[in-house]
Amino acid sequence: MNNVINSEEKISHSDLVDYWMKFFPEINKIEEFETIIREISNKDLESLIEEWENNTCSNSNKETVIFEQAYPNVIEKIFRKIDVQYLQFFNFFEPIIKYYINKNYENIIKIENVYNYELFICDIIKQIYKKLYPIAYRVLILEINIAKKKNILDGDSKEERFEFFSNTLLKNVKFLKELFKEYKELISLLQYQAEVQIQYIIDITEDTNSQLFHLYKKFKGLKGNSIKTISIGLGDAHQGGKSVSFINFTSGYRLVYKPRSLEMEDSYEKLLRWFNNKTIPHFKPLYPAKIHYTDNSGWMEFIEFKQCNNIKEIKDFYYRTGQLLCLLYALNSKDFHHENLIAQGSQPILVDLESLLHVNVGDSENEEKDSMGFIERMIKSSVYSIYLLPSRIISSGETNVQVLDVGGLNGHQEQKSPFKTSVVANSNTDEIKIEKDYTVISPENNNPKVNGKVQASQYYIDDIEEGFTCLYNWILENKQMFIKKISDLFSQIKCRAILKPTFVYSRLLHTSFHPDVLRNPIDRNILLGRIAISSLKRNVNEVSFNEVKDLLRGDIPYFTAYTNSSRIETSKNEVVEDFYIRSSPLDNVREKILSFSSKDLEKQLTIIDLSFAHNATDKNRHTTGVEFSSSLTDSTTLTRDEQLKLAIKIGDRLIAKSIEGNEKDSVDRSWLGLMIMGKNEVTTRISSVGPDLYRGNSGIGMYFAFLASITGEKRFEAATIETIKPIIRFIDRLKNNEINERIEFSVGAFTGLSGIMYALSHIGKYIQRNDLIDIVYDNIDLLLKYIKSTSNYDLVSGLAGCLGVVISLYDNTTSVDKKKQLLCLANEIYRQLKDNYTFYSEKSILWEPFEEAEGYTGFAHGTSGISANLMRLYNINKNEEILSLVEKSLSFERSMLNEEGTNWYINLNQQSSSLAWCHGAPGILLNRILLKKFGYDDEFLDQEIKVALTTTIENGFNLNNTLCHGDLGNLFILDYAAKILSDKKLEKRCKLTYERFFKDYLLESWDKGMFRRFENYGLMIGLSGVGYSILQNVTNHNLPNVLWLE
Repeated sequence: MNNVINSEEKISHSDLVDYWMKFFPEINKIEEFETIIREISNKDLESLIEEWENNTCSNSNKETVIFEQAYPNVIEKIFRKIDVQYLQFFNFFEPIIKYYINKNYENIIKIENVYNYELFICDIIKQIYKKLYPIAYRVLILEINIAKKKNILDGDSKEERFEFFSNTLLKNVKFLKELFKEYKELISLLQYQAEVQIQYIIDITEDTNSQLFHLYKKFKGLKGNSIKTISIGLGDAHQGGKSVSFINFTSGYRLVYKPRSLEMEDSYEKLLRWFNNKTIPHFKPLYPAKIHYTDNSGWMEFIEFKQCNNIKEIKDFYYRTGQLLCLLYALNSKDFHHENLIAQGSQPILVDLESLLHVNVGDSENEEKDSMGFIERMIKSSVYSIYLLPSRIISSGETNVQVLDVGGLNGHQEQKSPFKTSVVANSNTDEIKIEKDYTVISPENNNPKVNGKVQASQYYIDDIEEGFTCLYNWILENKQMFIKKISDLFSQIKCRAILKPTFVYSRLLHTSFHPDVLRNPIDRNILLGRIAISSLKRNVNEVSFNEVKDLLRGDIPYFTAYTNSSRIETSKNEVVEDFYIRSSPLDNVREKILSFSSKDLEKQLTIIDLSFAHNATDKNRHTTGVEFSSSLTDSTTLTRDEQLKLAIKIGDRLIAKSIEGNEKDSVDRSWLGLMIMGKNEVTTRISSVGPDLYRGNSGIGMYFAFLASITGEKRFEAATIETIKPIIRFIDRLKNNEINERIEFSVGAFTGLSGIMYALSHIGKYIQRNDLIDIVYDNIDLLLKYIKSTSNYDLVSGLAGCLGVVISLYDNTTSVDKKKQLLCLANEIYRQLKDNYTFYSEKSILWEPFEEAEGYTGFAHGTSGISANLMRLYNINKNEEILSLVEKSLSFERSMLNEEGTNWYINLNQQSSSLAWCHGAPGILLNRILLKKFGYDDEFLDQEIKVALTTTIENGFNLNNTLCHGDLGNLFILDYAAKILSDKKLEKRCKLTYERFFKDYLLESWDKGMFRRFENYGLMIGLSGVGYSILQNVTNHNLPNVLWLE
């Protein structure tokens, strides 16, 4: 945060409002800001300004009254026993903690069954410190830097000066009073937290003592123990600072304490025992954690991780996990990530069941009814949404996408967080500061082991699916019996309603501990109002008001609902007025169970496969077994009919595997797939294939259009129209600024808007629909709008791809006015490329900021894709400056040739090369061929073509069947090179290779899928691309060459 308001200066109301509005960069109008203010505070803007001024001018000493307190010797003695060596800035917190320890001392020593009161209180002090430190450390780091600038730190070294600040200044009452008076909101929050956390520890011990008789009966090994310490803060804090805690006993025995009734866990335990007592074929008994509970408190056994003794137990663990997955699916459960599953031998045990019956708070009125919207809703209600399966969180906006797998069945290795978080650098010196960095996430106890070695879930997919199928089939055959049991067990039980992801709350809460908003409480209140900017649009005023109330206290907002109710309650157990969920959690469960069918079972098993696809262990699952032909004497025997027969089969399979939507009584279709992001092409989450050219509806629609044109089959023309309807609606939403958050969007040719226009223009041509072509040319201005805001320059997602599409549109129109408009747009893209390159050396350039440059060379993501399209533009406008850019770009690529002189490194780290259109020699070959085609030449070009040809021929096959990084793409490039070079021998070898590929691989394996049941359907990495390659050969390559956006 910048431009903090100085409370000592006289400022105008407009300055204050301008400052507050900077917390909301999405909002430009004061009226929108005032609406949010009313929603989060039930006050108008003028009232908050008045409160801000009153707080600023207040001479109240309530923050510093604690310094006037005298403490008895027993309190001073306890604090002297605290080893503060590893408690950074402890002297700042001590006055607050001491005040509330003293205030509650008599209540603490009255607690029965405590082993040692002095030890118990010392531990409370440390527990409270751990709760307060995250709230205040940024203020203290700021203040030590201010003190350093003022030159008031004594010491000859940076460590000594830090020591002076920590143990001299922070013990100086005058200095502390000034800090306390300046940071009023901080001190108020720290005092509140200290008070409620101490009281919470007292409540835990008193609740436990009141239930000892029952606890002794329930938990063997507990009797005869005294309470040693209480460990708080083991989860998010809710409802006044309450969190999951450990009760640590003298023998080492431990119980988990939860500040709520465990009725849900009790019903779950009864359900498992019911299943265990049923005669279900092949069912393996499931173990629930032991519990005891009262109306407002619950105790659960501490589940210890235990290794398996052999591989059979591992297989049993995953089989049982499949059964659990089915049960959670039937109950509409959510949020069972890796922290909520413990591996205890062959038993997977769930340890947090708050969201066992999920409360669906979605807004049915605003749901999109098209196929893409339908797929997203299908995913949200599928096994994937439970988070027990591998589930990836991604960082957005990164060149190389960072992922974190939080699924209950993953995370068996250390992982780097995908988001940068605040970390303390140069600790314990006067150079201490806060930096943003990726933190390491350690493995939990969710993965089974044998002999100390983790047995990862991807090796046991069959066992998981067998367990899932076992229980699914039993429920399918016994729906009414199961529904009755669920209704009996789970009626009128309170469950958690998750209105927003927890990380949204926690990140905003962390931001609200910034020093700028810890002075005047109104500043922090308004910042927390950002929670009102949400996809949950209906009733946001009531929801946001209660969210902010919880966040102001330092809590994660907490909402609940009864399983039979359609009403939501707040953390204070108050009904949220005028907020109704579409149906009760139990009604949703009944609906889910009734939807069980053999078709749904197959769908869920496919999604299980899909969730494992990105970390599958079968590394050879894609290889084709085909090498590039060395023969020149063999004759080609492949007929047109043979090829069209397979192309039609592919078209029919695409239709059969599509998922239909119905928007305004108009049928459209899309497909289920994996999202792929970044230059490293990481598969991230399960989603619809989206609208793009690379993997989505645009590319699939192009295939249908080509197939319809060549075969004359009306069903493929109909499929074309149905496939492009979501794309046309996507363009309309862009025009109206209604873009949905679920769609990843760029301006590039393969993942963005320009690629959609490229596809529509060719589809319109091939199915003779001029209205589709008109949509493209009527919306050219949309491209101009988005190219000005992008900082990506490559072919796939950036300006080079957009340039290629604009040139293609230019080449395919005879309208003088349209050509003029498109050329202006192309020149604007060129200006951006010219203004944004970075010098790698004196005579070489690349298109990334120097300090962040990864220096990709390839056609899809690097310089070769950019220079090829610049040369296409030169062929139109003859701007000599373009030749200079191409020359410097080539100079960079030439510096990236490997030591053997056979391939080009993927990027600047020079760790690896590739053999594909996207990265490596084949894409470089396509670049050089296009440069030659469009008139560029230099002394190295022909030799580079020879090198790239040789490398692609010798090593670019026996990969997979994709255009992006497989045999078909490389064969396509070689065939195109043969035509440009007029190399008849190479052209024949390409034909023979294609024939072998078709007969030996495609005829047998075209429908085998990417991984297990999962198939890719897209143009660049799926069935559409296979079909497109067949049609290219049928037409002797007379279809547009999509690899370079012809």
